[in-house]
Amino acid sequence: MLKDLKEFQERAVNLLVTSCSSMLDLPTRQNVCVLKSPTGSGKTFMTAAFIERLIKRREDELCFVWVTIGKGELQIQSRNAVSYTHL
Repeated sequence: MLKDLKEFQERAVNLLVTSCSSMLDLPTRQNVCVLKSPTGSGKTFMTAAFIERLIKRREDELCFVWVTIGKGELQIQSRNAVSYTHL
């Protein structure tokens, strides 16, 4: 991971990983898991940590699609924030 998460971020990521991993084991794939957190709370880093940890936890193949909305270059900002090559 690029940076250490704060305690509240660790709790959120751990809960996401546990919840989503359990959902993936259900026979139906129509479940939704949402990370909702205030502006500036580190959602981008929490999401990156979640993806990294879920991949390590699961043996099945997973695919992630990162979608941003609005105008501007938010997708580039997100990529740069979590990219190992950006350091």
